Amino acid sequence: MQNTLFLYLDFLGFSNITKEKNKVNRLFEILDTAYIHNDTNFKTIVFSDTLLAYNIYDKLENDKKQIELMYLIELTQNIMNKFIGENIFFRGIITEGEFHVKKMRNLDAYFGQTLIDSYQNEKYLKGVGLYLDVKLRFYNRIFRFKNLSEKFDFIYLTDSCSNLYPYEKREVEKSDNYEEGIFPIPEILISSTSAEYSLYPEILHFKEVYKQIWTQKSLKIKKKYLYTWNLYKLAYPDLIKALLDSNFNPKALANVDWSEAKKMYRENKKL
Repeated sequence: MQNTLFLYLDFLGFSNITKEKNKVNRLFEILDTAYIHNDTNFKTIVFSDTLLAYNIYDKLENDKKQIELMYLIELTQNIMNKFIGENIFFRGIITEGEFHVKKMRNLDAYFGQTLIDSYQNEKYLKGVGLYLDVKLRFYNRIFRFKNLSEKFDFIYLTDSCSNLYPYEKREVEKSDNYEEGIFPIPEILISSTSAEYSLYPEILHFKEVYKQIWTQKSLKIKKKYLYTWNLYKLAYPDLIKALLDSNFNPKALANVDWSEAKKMYRENKKL
């Protein structure tokens, strides 16, 4: 029995994506470049609309579990970043539990209770993005989160935007914890750390999520994106307001030269 850190990631709207041969090929081409495949501490399995990743070590404890969880969240963040601009979204769960890999003569067998639980839980989660099993919250020392239920926290993968906010607690609670009207922020706060390069894709991600609210025909699907949008508004109230008021113009965050950030983003989109 192997008790391992485990990622279950489901690409949304896959049945529609498969109707467009170029788009489904693009999905797998992008996914093939994800950093998670190169991390020797994790193994990945991809089939149809699902990616599974598991840590090779059994029963991680203390600092080791904290570090490996941080890496797994960062690797999931990398997957999200790679799909920004493609209008392809996922819903993922990170948990810990029993997962077996058995190499046989004619096939590789993958099974375990954590796979079954993740498959079932994912169907009942609202919104898009990454959800963390609350039993692992203690080991999440980096990423901001919002507790949603007795089972899951929502993890904010928009880490660069989170870093714009001085906060004492990583848990997002009430939007009135923050002062309104701080944007645009002073240029030096962005340019001194070259933060525009990581902020620009996150601005595009917000724009894409917002667009889905208004372009999806299905009310059920609209609600997924609206749910996520409201989580972003809760964590970044004044930032989101500034972006909406400016039609997602990056200069609403800071009056810096965003041209190189845009150029790097376009270059990174090339496979």
